[in-house]
Amino acid sequence: MDPRINELVVFTKRKLGLDNYHLFTHRLRRTVNFFNETVYTLEMEWFPSHVKGREEDGLNPEGAACIDLDVHTRKFQSIVFVGGKTYASGVMFKNADTNDVIAWIEQETALKYGEQFHLVNQEERKLLFQASIGGTAIYPSASIEIQFGEDGRLIFYAVHGPFPSKGLISEERFTLSLDQIKSLAKEQLRLMEFPSWTHNRIVPMYVMEEIFVTNAQKEIVPFEPVADGRPYLKIEQPMHWDDPFDQTFERQEIDWGDEVTPEQAFSNEASPDSYPITKLEQEKCVQTVLNVLRQEYPRDTGKWILKTLHRDNGYIHAVLRTIQDDHRAFKRKLVVIIDAKTFQALNYLDNRVILDTFHDRQAPGDITVTKDEALDKLERI
Repeated sequence: MDPRINELVVFTKRKLGLDNYHLFTHRLRRTVNFFNETVYTLEMEWFPSHVKGREEDGLNPEGAACIDLDVHTRKFQSIVFVGGKTYASGVMFKNADTNDVIAWIEQETALKYGEQFHLVNQEERKLLFQASIGGTAIYPSASIEIQFGEDGRLIFYAVHGPFPSKGLISEERFTLSLDQIKSLAKEQLRLMEFPSWTHNRIVPMYVMEEIFVTNAQKEIVPFEPVADGRPYLKIEQPMHWDDPFDQTFERQEIDWGDEVTPEQAFSNEASPDSYPITKLEQEKCVQTVLNVLRQEYPRDTGKWILKTLHRDNGYIHAVLRTIQDDHRAFKRKLVVIIDAKTFQALNYLDNRVILDTFHDRQAPGDITVTKDEALDKLERI
């Protein structure tokens, strides 16, 4: 074992009181966070001393600890004891006191309660906190969840999402009112068709798309581009061609494993996923996507629009949507996975199979509620 990894293992054992455990597996992993920073994580599985391996079904035994530790900050991203059972002695909340839990989280995360996170839900021996600035929830959202057993020992801890510092937030007085954005609300209200498997028919519903509205300029900020915390490059290019591409497309298996060496981790080498997609790379990706469409969807010229490009696990993902709006709740989506070095299309994902469930459902009848009536009903809820 690399001595630097061994040091982190010893640190984990000591801090969490894992004297009754032995390290079963470990590996390094890297991800790119919302701030486009490369994060290196040491993932560890610790088994109780009396357990030699996994269960017959391949699952981890009861009491095993799955622990993710940030290599550079030495802060735990998650601590999970299988089955809610633990033989560890390092973290204990004897009186189940919420203030003690908050104090431990502040020490572990270097976040300040009331300024950067607040309590949103509390059940018996289980607390859920949410990222906030001065008590106001932020987006993208982030959370901290913690659970402890009847004896007060920690059995679950997980940190999800970005917790920005106050210096990254621009504060201003909230001035929006419902009257000011009523016209925007009407624009977002749409009649959509949902499949009902219970009644075997299509059900029309008025739905409101989730958006954000800026305080000063009343501008719309779409929800989707930051929904999963990954930076996107917007393309918005309709795809047209004259002739099909007379070549068979062969799908290749995608290797999602990202092998990370200790040298990469401890030198904090930037992940390839953190680099911006250049203009030249964008042009090559557009051509690759066009060739895939010409091969696999030769009659669909003008029906697709390339929405975005983003990096993921060493690949470039091209996300397409159909241009035609058929008012269905679930939209046609195509994702082309491209080798980031050769710009060869390796595989693609099409949600058409899921959408085909619409075809077997009875069509909706006449719409008896107008858009204005629907908006009025929503206002009175």
